[in-house]
Amino acid sequence: MSECSMPTVPSVAASTATPTATFAEVADLPVMVDLLTAGRMLGVGRTTAYKLAQAGEFPCPVVRVGGVYKVPTIGLLRVLGLHTA
Repeated sequence: MSECSMPTVPSVAASTATPTATFAEVADLPVMVDLLTAGRMLGVGRTTAYKLAQAGEFPCPVVRVGGVYKVPTIGLLRVLGLHTA
């Protein structure tokens, strides 16, 4: 897989920003998460997450399983700077 990088995403006003996750939530993630969960971890809203995934520009690898986008947790952790290996 290619290295994950953070694309330029539109800024969101603080009052409408999607809340990010706590360390406890990140520690409890399964091997793959849905696109909305990954977006929330990155502070990206639903619409932006889907637009980025459809354009192939989501900041980490995205796998399409049927009609559902899934994000491998390892790639998400790398983007968050939490991968230790």
